[in-house]
Amino acid sequence: RDPALRLASGADLVVHEATYDDDKADLAHQRGHSTPADAGRLARDASVRLLALWHFSPRYDNDPDWAARLRQQAAACGPDPHGFHGDVVLASDFLRLPVPKPPAA
Repeated sequence: RDPALRLASGADLVVHEATYDDDKADLAHQRGHSTPADAGRLARDASVRLLALWHFSPRYDNDPDWAARLRQQAAACGPDPHGFHGDVVLASDFLRLPVPKPPAA
């Protein structure tokens, strides 16, 4: 995780896969994938401003609550008391995201 943290440090936007929700963290990690909480912790620790989650398991295609749940899980960072306070969006093919301007110094 250290190389990813160094790469993402201070980024305006990080795109991070979140194939499985937090309830399937063991499965995600066994298969080399991440969860929204994993992405949220990286974004928080790297002081990222905008986190875009992508690469979702098709198991969520018929779940009407999955989008809100994944955004909430990324913001909460799992059981960690200090969540990610930037914006979280769910990416899709051809999504265009404006990169936020840095705050004025």
